[in-house]
Amino acid sequence: MSEIAAVLLMFLPEEDAFWALAQLMVGDRHSMHGFFVPGFPKLLRFQRHHERVLQRALPDLRKHMDEEQMSTGIYSPKWFLQCFLGRTPFSLTLKLWDAYVLDGERVLTAMAYTILKVHRSKQRALFCVLAAYSLYDTEVGYCQGMSEIAAVLLMFLPEEDAFWALAQLMVGDRHSMHGFFVPGFPKLLRFQRHHERVLQRALPDLRKHMDEEQMSTGIYSPKWFLQCFLGRTPFSLTLKLWDAYVLDGERVLTAMAYTILKVHRKRLLKLPLEGLREFLQDSLAQPWALEDEAVLRHLRASMTQLRRMRCDLPPPAGPEEFPTRPLGLEPVSPAPGPLLPSPASEPPPRLEEPASPGPAARPEPQRALFCVLAAYSLYDTEVGYCQGMSEIAAVLLMFLPEEDAFWALAQLMVGDRHSMHGFFVPGFPKLLRFQRHHERVLQRALPDLRKHMDEEQMSTGIYSPKWFLQCFLGRTPFSLTLKLWDAYVLDGERVLTAMAYTILKVHRTRAGREPGEPDARGEGSEGASGRTPSVGLWLLQEVGYCQGMSEIAAVLLMFLPEEDAFWALAQLMVGDRHSMHGFFVPGFPKLLRFQRHHERVLQRALPDLRKHMDEEQMSTGIYSPKWFLQCFLGRTPFSLTLKLWDAYVLDGERVLTAMAYTILKVHRSKQRALFCVLAAYSLYDTEVGYCQGMSEIAAVLLMFLPEEDAFWALAQLMVGDRHSMHGFFVPGFPKLLRFQRHHERVLQRALPDLRKHMDEEQMSTGIYSPKWFLQCFLGRTPFSLTLKLWDAYVLDGERVLTAMAYTILKVHRKGASGRTPSVGLWLLQEVGYCQGMSEIAAVLLMFLPEEDAFWALAQLMVGDRHSMHGFFVPGFPKLLRFQRHHERVLQRALPDLRKHMDEEQMSTGIYSPKWFLQCFLGRTPFSLTLKLWDAYVLDGERVLTAMAYTILKVHRKRLLKLPLEGLREFLQDSLAQPWALEDEAVLRHLRASMTQLRRMRCDLPPPAGPEEFPTRPLGLEPVSPAPGPLLPSPASEPPPRCIVPEAGAHLKSVRRPRLQTPTGPLAAARLRSTDPKGDVQPSVCSSVINSSRTADRAQASTDR
Repeated sequence: MSEIAAVLLMFLPEEDAFWALAQLMVGDRHSMHGFFVPGFPKLLRFQRHHERVLQRALPDLRKHMDEEQMSTGIYSPKWFLQCFLGRTPFSLTLKLWDAYVLDGERVLTAMAYTILKVHRSKQRALFCVLAAYSLYDTEVGYCQGMSEIAAVLLMFLPEEDAFWALAQLMVGDRHSMHGFFVPGFPKLLRFQRHHERVLQRALPDLRKHMDEEQMSTGIYSPKWFLQCFLGRTPFSLTLKLWDAYVLDGERVLTAMAYTILKVHRKRLLKLPLEGLREFLQDSLAQPWALEDEAVLRHLRASMTQLRRMRCDLPPPAGPEEFPTRPLGLEPVSPAPGPLLPSPASEPPPRLEEPASPGPAARPEPQRALFCVLAAYSLYDTEVGYCQGMSEIAAVLLMFLPEEDAFWALAQLMVGDRHSMHGFFVPGFPKLLRFQRHHERVLQRALPDLRKHMDEEQMSTGIYSPKWFLQCFLGRTPFSLTLKLWDAYVLDGERVLTAMAYTILKVHRTRAGREPGEPDARGEGSEGASGRTPSVGLWLLQEVGYCQGMSEIAAVLLMFLPEEDAFWALAQLMVGDRHSMHGFFVPGFPKLLRFQRHHERVLQRALPDLRKHMDEEQMSTGIYSPKWFLQCFLGRTPFSLTLKLWDAYVLDGERVLTAMAYTILKVHRSKQRALFCVLAAYSLYDTEVGYCQGMSEIAAVLLMFLPEEDAFWALAQLMVGDRHSMHGFFVPGFPKLLRFQRHHERVLQRALPDLRKHMDEEQMSTGIYSPKWFLQCFLGRTPFSLTLKLWDAYVLDGERVLTAMAYTILKVHRKGASGRTPSVGLWLLQEVGYCQGMSEIAAVLLMFLPEEDAFWALAQLMVGDRHSMHGFFVPGFPKLLRFQRHHERVLQRALPDLRKHMDEEQMSTGIYSPKWFLQCFLGRTPFSLTLKLWDAYVLDGERVLTAMAYTILKVHRKRLLKLPLEGLREFLQDSLAQPWALEDEAVLRHLRASMTQLRRMRCDLPPPAGPEEFPTRPLGLEPVSPAPGPLLPSPASEPPPRCIVPEAGAHLKSVRRPRLQTPTGPLAAARLRSTDPKGDVQPSVCSSVINSSRTADRAQASTDR
């Protein structure tokens, strides 16, 4: 409903929009109420009607959707619920809403039918063009990538013209794209080799960088050359490139490929392999900073440059790129049967050439294979086509004509001797039967091999499917396979079982010999059960790099130098204690072995959990790979993970299985108890059942009570007279609404100024109060305080909820307009820790020791030059001030961009908080961010406003082309990628922006108000004047105070730190706390840091 209301608010004031929404919901013409009531009855009625319309008006489309199992319920809810909001272009959607308001519900059904009818014709035309071309050029047929080319042609040409245009592109002299799509792709390979030569001559530095990053041209160039950059450049530019390609031919492909790399060369030189791949394959399709016409000027210059270098075209094409068979003629079968064209029909035209038994005299093998399989899929609809049948049909076509091959396949599938039909029906019953028989044969005839395979957990299901499904096709040498097929055709199924036994019997000695024992061929210990240290010689080739190894190497590098980390990794991979090599070789045999063992442990030790996981279809393969592959890296808290790695290094593989069992055992009892309590209550109180929010309450009870007591405690809370939380959770939440109304009355009487302020800011109590009342502040107050509140709630009942809600607002009441020292009862200081400070502190710690970093942070927060304190106090007053100033700068200096952002509803509040709060940390490339921090430390706040303006000014043209989602992604994410400009060039732009804004008198926002500055002394622990019952007792020991020279002289003991000469790449300050004489005095913060260091050293000594 929010999207509908948003559309109404675009054209109507608030009250009118409300009544318009009400009229839409309950008026006779629209009555959208039925779309949104539980069960969505009107939606279901419209969907059923839409299906009937499809059945009568578009039966072929309905049939196709049914075959593809495409339900109308997948796409139609947004169509009918919101009248196509977000499902059609916005300008069209507004016109549809005009029609909907005037004509009512009939617009929904008519537009749904129109969408499918309009797109059906184009889709049908696309299918016809491609199908016709596959018959016209049987050598190519249809190849992936042709559909996009045909779709572009159909945008501008009628169906038949599009077909002939495609044919001309494929076989015409100017383009001859036929060579791009024939098997082997010879023309693509020729263009790629030429592209590499162009790079070597014209962009040698980029070619060298790409070689170092192992970025092959084969990764990004196929779509460039096969489809003339379709989907790889912005669509408006792509259409212009296709105009150039149609006019100028193939030289456009080589020139544009060179132009892309030349224009983006500086950016590409900075990117690693993954960045290169993402940029060249994905990011190029986003709007460029250059206009399309500018790109075309670059393209023309590149064509001229390559022509002078004699590199505008690759070497001439070979004969393999051109058609070898006549086009547009149907192949003739020597003896067509019922599945082929009738002999009585008019014979197809033949090419006037000497008769020969060459390729033109019989169908192309690939086409014949398709026809045989398609015919069988209609002949046996139960099987249709199943993976594995194509190889069988291909063998038959080697020796039989098309029709005979079809009948031979049918005989194999349903004949009594072979009946392969059972191998391919769903469930593969015959395959399972043969596998079980094969296991019995092994048990009786080769018991030692069967035992060895069981020990290695080698199931017959791993290797036998191809043996039985295809009679060893691709599993034995081809000459032997043909002889096996002869035997299979003659002797039937017994050949399968006998050959499977023969293979294992012949190779049995090799598979089962002892380590180091040579086999019959005199080979050493390379068999299945023997290993030698020589494995380490080819480890890098066998495993190479596998996903998951980087995290292991990163852990080793935390504690070891580079070379030692390499040898430690090698030892983990091939050493006897760990032998992680088996985790990473293809097939992951060791991972599978550990997973099967883990399942057996669950079956024996935690059978109820195993049963529950089976019922929920929770496979161990979902969660266990990271557990075993990386010894729980990223799956347990990092401090615990390091200790697990210590244990793993010492005790080996048993740690993996034990820890996996421990995790499930520890969490099983509490999780199971929580489930049982909630399930029992849902049966006990069927009116409520289970409602979101109850699980946290039950979890708190289970922290202190056994399972049964927790259930009765929950029941007492829900239905007892003192608490009666039942009313909070029944449908409609009547008790919650009653408490919210009472809370509003309390605010109106006791805190009228706060209530007025909240009304002005449109802050409803319904936004924050549900969790307060439903769960007695669980997750909304510090946990230690929450437990005390629950104690009070259990004893005193509901009055605690209303009193605590009032207390929270009363204590923080002056936060909006002023601050009182009472806030210090909760917060260690006025700011304390706020999200975003950790990144700033991390940057300081990169260049300064711990204590100096602390004082540098303090200077940034409260110093006159930066005073970042106002960015982090509640309400973020300084951030709001900078955002308002940034909007004024946009209005004056970039009005067209400001207008575009307003049209797209792109608020500055979406992208600017990280810019101003952290001086662009994580929003610009890191090397540039460090330089910005140097400028920020030296020049202060004006750097923030100038850099925000610079970013938008530099990228203005690109931003003007982006929609809302593109703007958000670019300003929040893409800016952190390397820019096309060098860092120094960006800084020159920054200095120019600072000068420009100074002339406009917009270099700084208006002066700060008092709410941005500290109101209490810094470095002193706050003391509660009169702590209440929820705070430490007045009789308890008073909190320690900072030792100061005299009462009221706190500013003498903790002076503002001095800013000394900046050093290092980050121009940060080395700060000290001094007394009036210049001697260093201890402060609360330095004492805390020194105590922390002493505790760390003691803990480290204990750990050792």
